[in-house]
Amino acid sequence: MEEKKKINYVGGMFLNEPSENAKNFIVCKVSILKEKFTEWYKQELERHKDKKYIKFDIKTGQSGMYAELNLYQFDKKEEDIPF
Repeated sequence: MEEKKKINYVGGMFLNEPSENAKNFIVCKVSILKEKFTEWYKQELERHKDKKYIKFDIKTGQSGMYAELNLYQFDKKEEDIPF
């Protein structure tokens, strides 16, 4: 049986499709619930002290768009590839 991957949502961030009347260069609408996002952000700062960036990806799913924490780590060998 296939194990379901746990999604690491960005806490307090909500994404929505632009309205029908929005300009064509608007990709999505982002809302941030300040208290919940701040709590999530503080936890991530603590968990990833050694990282320069906190990265997340905007994805689409059955319930619409969402932001997921990107935990991908490069191998040293990948970083040395010159192109």
